[in-house]
Amino acid sequence: MKLAIIGTGSQCQQHLRAWLTFREVTVVGIITQDSTLQQEAEVNGITIYNRLESLIQYTDVDVIDVATPVRSPLELVTMAAEANIHVIYGTLAAINSNEVSKMISVCMKHKVQLLMGNTYRHTPEFIQARLQINKGLIGKTGVIRIRSGVPYPNNDDQINIDRNLFNEVGLPHFDWLRWTFGEGRNGDVKTCKSFRYRGYSHRIWFCHIAYDGWNNRLFGMFLV
Repeated sequence: MKLAIIGTGSQCQQHLRAWLTFREVTVVGIITQDSTLQQEAEVNGITIYNRLESLIQYTDVDVIDVATPVRSPLELVTMAAEANIHVIYGTLAAINSNEVSKMISVCMKHKVQLLMGNTYRHTPEFIQARLQINKGLIGKTGVIRIRSGVPYPNNDDQINIDRNLFNEVGLPHFDWLRWTFGEGRNGDVKTCKSFRYRGYSHRIWFCHIAYDGWNNRLFGMFLV
C-alpha cells in the first residue's frame, strides 16, 4: 500500500514513524511545513510536497493520512476522493455536522473509504471501560470523572498554534460518554480555579452532563 501523510508537529511525527514500521506500507510522500518532519522525511527517502495537488499529480498513492487539523477538510477530502484515494482522518473532522456529512457523501460517491480517527470508540481502554460499565461490573454508575489536557499554543510554538483543548480532547470524551451512557438531559461548563505555573496562566474547568438521577463530570485544564 502506498501512503502519504499530511500534518505537522509531534502527532504527525508519531504517525510517520508508525507507518514506517509496516512492511506492507510504503510512505511515498509527506505534505508538511514542519522543518523537523521534512528532515526526517529526507532521511527516510520520502518526497516532500507543499500541496495535495502536486502529490496527486506526481505520485501514485492509495491512501492519505491526515494526522493533524487542516483549514479546509472538505476540500482536501473531496480532492482525494475524486482521485480515488482513500482517506484516514485521524484528527478533528470538521467544524460542523453538515461538513462531515458532505465528506462522507463524496467518499461514498467515488467509492473510497473515509476512516475517522477523532474518537475513543476504537481505543482499547475505552472499549474495555464501556464493556465493564454495560456488564454492571463496577456497580451503579454515579459520577464519571475524565481528566485531559493539552499545552496551550503560544507565539513561539507556531506548529501547534491552532491546537484547541475542546476540539482535541473534549469532543472525543463527549462522543464516548454519549456512546456509553446515551444522550444527556442537560449540561453546563464552568471555570472553578485559576493559577499560574511556569509563567503561564492555567484554568481548570468542569463540564457537567446530567442524566436521570446522576451526573457525568468531564475535567479539563488549559493555559491562557
